[in-house]
Amino acid sequence: MYTIDLHVHTAESNYCGRLSAWEIVKRYAEAGYQGIVITDHYNEGFFKRFLDMSWAEKVDQFLVGYRTAYTLGKRVGLDIYLGMEYRDTSCLNDYVILGLDERFLYQNPELYLAGIEEASKRFHEVGAFVDQAHPCRPGVCSLADPKVLDGMEVYNGSAQWRYNRVEAKRLSTEHHLIPLSGSDTHLAEEVGHGGLILDNTISSAKHLITEIRKSHYKLIETDFVSSMPIRNA
Repeated sequence: MYTIDLHVHTAESNYCGRLSAWEIVKRYAEAGYQGIVITDHYNEGFFKRFLDMSWAEKVDQFLVGYRTAYTLGKRVGLDIYLGMEYRDTSCLNDYVILGLDERFLYQNPELYLAGIEEASKRFHEVGAFVDQAHPCRPGVCSLADPKVLDGMEVYNGSAQWRYNRVEAKRLSTEHHLIPLSGSDTHLAEEVGHGGLILDNTISSAKHLITEIRKSHYKLIETDFVSSMPIRNA
């Protein structure tokens, strides 16, 4: 077995993250996970904060959380994978992207301006996996064109937003999208409430995607009582 969370944010590279990379690594190792995907927000709002920087310098800023977590993960035996939570400028839909490398980020500047259709095409050209994050967040997000997707979160563990899991599972089945789970960790109380328990140990992001496509996993869907007010109650 191999337990991994697909949707985790760091304070270093995420304007709404509350946990440092070290806190993330420490807490997930203590929770018994073997791996996590760092999916800091890749959108116009993040990058416009660095107006006087080159694109390469902006990507360096985006990667601070991932790189810090990766180094610390080596110390404690926690595998750290690079991902992103992508959003274009057309709406509030978000997409967890698995299987990217740093070179892709440097070679595809301002991809948030391209729109999800073009971005999805580029993601797929390098073998990445497009997982729509929380499409059933009432009044905020909606399901994208299934043609640009590989999967969708049927469970999202954010303490800050209401999520319609019944509708998410229905849509996943109706549109033949791979059902996935992520904790969407920004806060300490969100650590370890989502993710996958894989049948097999994985050795790379590409291996992770292969195991997901083969359905060699179980969803983690841990209910908990949050101390946070719900934004779309």
